[in-house]
Amino acid sequence: FETNCLHVALSLKIPDILQEKPEGMHLTEISKHSGVEQDKLARIFRYLASNHCFREVSTDVFANNRISIQLLSTNQISSLGLHCTEDGDWAGTKLAETLAYPIWGPSYAPEHSAWNKFSKQPQSIYASWQTPEARARGERFGLAMLGWGNTIGGSAIATGYPWQDLGKGATVCDLGGGVGMMTMELARAHPQLQFKLQDMPERMVQAKNTIWLAQCPEALKEKENCIEFKAINFFTESPIPGCDVYYLKNILHNWPDAECITILKGVKKSMKPGSRILIR
Repeated sequence: FETNCLHVALSLKIPDILQEKPEGMHLTEISKHSGVEQDKLARIFRYLASNHCFREVSTDVFANNRISIQLLSTNQISSLGLHCTEDGDWAGTKLAETLAYPIWGPSYAPEHSAWNKFSKQPQSIYASWQTPEARARGERFGLAMLGWGNTIGGSAIATGYPWQDLGKGATVCDLGGGVGMMTMELARAHPQLQFKLQDMPERMVQAKNTIWLAQCPEALKEKENCIEFKAINFFTESPIPGCDVYYLKNILHNWPDAECITILKGVKKSMKPGSRILIR
């Protein structure tokens, strides 16, 4: 029930509604703003409050707390929550059926997942996000990964490896890096480096035209062009050649062994003497 109630709060932007009344808002008013029947809304609120999301400041009066305030629609964590409670949980309803299916059950093919069973799409979820119909979900996933990075201390990457030892002008290719959360942290901390961000076409458009303009515009203004965005299908193409570091974060865990080997062979083709692969 918890994820379903959380999905209600996220999809109806309940934290945004409560933001107008930090001292608390009565359920009658919340019901008017959200369009949800008051007694049903009360049950959802109390379930979430009992799990430390929102607080009931007095009878039928609720306010944001330190957890629910993170779910404002302007916070990328809300995109993460919507991705998990929609794409993730809805696919989960088909997991048992997928495992029992004679053809898909034993298969590790990316297009034979519970998500495919639920969505009835023939391609992987990542490929589907390149289509006009699912573009908005793909953009939300890009924001969700920024939110995920913020929750797990993604900025630690800037100090977790001796990047300064690479030397001025060394190139780092963030392969499959989405909208570039990791690259952005490195660009801020190590402006002496050159960065190459590569992912599927829609993510590169989102990264260059939206995310980086808003969150790291200084990197786009550098005379030395410290960041390059280049679309890639890493199953059929090799990354930008000759980089000093090829960084793969949260990539290989997503794919079967055969696909991982294909990705790594592509990287190998692009490496120069002294290049290294970093896998996280």
